Amino acid sequence: MKRFFRFAFTAFVAVFLCSQVAFCDDTKKSSHDKTITLTTHDSKLSSRPRARAYIPIQAEYNGFMNSILITLTRELDNTELVIENHTTGEYLSGTLSGEVGTQMIPISGTEGFYTITFTLQNGTQYYGEFEI
Repeated sequence: MKRFFRFAFTAFVAVFLCSQVAFCDDTKKSSHDKTITLTTHDSKLSSRPRARAYIPIQAEYNGFMNSILITLTRELDNTELVIENHTTGEYLSGTLSGEVGTQMIPISGTEGFYTITFTLQNGTQYYGEFEI
């Protein structure tokens, strides 16, 4: 009988701790991480409604690491990247590898209004905004 209660108590503690860790991780993610929604800079205007364009780049600000995680969902040529904090004037530019996968770009994490622009070699631009 003691074994059963010891097992039940251990299982209860394990489940309780796991639920608390999961709750803390969700809270940390929601308060520090931001998904950056990208749109395309398209100079062609059409009167016909169109489906939303497929954007092969995903970006997310990770507050815990003070960095932007960039995921390429398909292989691209080298891509020019510009990140600007319009509040402080901080400016970062560089070239991303065009390989599929996730790349981490460290930034200062200073509070402000940021823009991020990706320019592909064919001239296509993707643009996003976020605030820390």
